[in-house]
Amino acid sequence: MGCSTLVKTSEIKAAMARTKKETTAQHLGLLTARSAKVHRELITPEGGRVGAPEPPGSPRSY
Repeated sequence: MGCSTLVKTSEIKAAMARTKKETTAQHLGLLTARSAKVHRELITPEGGRVGAPEPPGSPRSY
């Protein structure tokens, strides 16, 4: 989880550094969004959703 995510983050940041000479704000916005997605993957626990619904028929404890 951590190593590949860190590699992705460094690749995105390198692309952002190369893009500074370009005047396209859309490209920087896409790279920023991709970087945020990778950081979110790093922060959230594996398995995805937090608070996933219980399967049907399982007892609920209140």
